[in-house]
Amino acid sequence: YDLSDEDVGAIIAFLKTQEPGEVQLPDRNVGPLGRLLLFYYKQIVGTILAAEKIDHDTPRIASARDEPAAHGRYLAYTICTECHGFDLRGEAGVGAPDLAIAVAYTLENFHKLLRTGVPMDGRELGLMAKMATNRFSHFSDGEVDALHTYLQTLATMPIER
Repeated sequence: YDLSDEDVGAIIAFLKTQEPGEVQLPDRNVGPLGRLLLFYYKQIVGTILAAEKIDHDTPRIASARDEPAAHGRYLAYTICTECHGFDLRGEAGVGAPDLAIAVAYTLENFHKLLRTGVPMDGRELGLMAKMATNRFSHFSDGEVDALHTYLQTLATMPIER
């Protein structure tokens, strides 16, 4: 939702440059238990799509690339919410912590975390390690700096969209 029109346009332009390809998908076989679970999900849980959960009246966040804290906020809300929740305060279901934890990271340690997935204490982070090596390692140094700048403010101020 928060992606700027410019960034959405850049994604579309990139996709238009890609050659179509054939992908062989595996055969799908949904047995009786799978059908029962699908029925249960549709009847009891509902079929609420992620788009239906978004408050479309909430103002979108400006990317403000020339202001590090504002650009870091944009990056946090367009990238980090997938695991850390819409308010960046963590998601227990995926084991993602409150991003106010970033206040403990020096800029150098934060760069290492986003490039390699290795935190200051060297432990294995699982999903974060995968995200760092597959996604965040492509961030420019300026983007990492901007994200760090914004995340440093989370411990002292409430999250406001």
